[in-house]
Amino acid sequence: MNPTKILLTLLISLLPLLVSADELNGKSLICERADDDVVIGFRFVQGRAETDWLTHIELVKTQDGGWELIEGDYVIGWEPIAGDYFIRRCEIEREDTSYVVDRTEIRWGENILNRQTLEMLESKESSKRWQCEVFSNDDDYWKQLENIRTQKQKKADEEKNKI
Repeated sequence: MNPTKILLTLLISLLPLLVSADELNGKSLICERADDDVVIGFRFVQGRAETDWLTHIELVKTQDGGWELIEGDYVIGWEPIAGDYFIRRCEIEREDTSYVVDRTEIRWGENILNRQTLEMLESKESSKRWQCEVFSNDDDYWKQLENIRTQKQKKADEEKNKI
């Protein structure tokens, strides 16, 4: 068989395996860890994964200029204070957040999402597993994040007001 025909046959047979990253644009994930109170959202926008955190920790400027380790980055002069739950978009510019898609996985930064089970690992070496839910539009994504925030806040308020 001629080399051009072999290459063409191989290319045609592999076409179904090729996956476009564009297919994720506009989709979102909300991921929760069973062993923790942490909820994180990812929005896939123009080839990048944008992050939203559901948290009750606010950063408050300190008088003494101390530092804390927040999300893997040093934040100078700020201290974490527990408060009400809120949704915070990640404003720390970290590693490249572009994502790569193949038949079985989606990878961005250190994160690896299994497309079949929707289980996410923080990295290949990590044992921290997240269970994710997919949203195909922004309205449903933001409504669900707000529902989770409301439930967590209600639970926290009940714990505070036991007496």
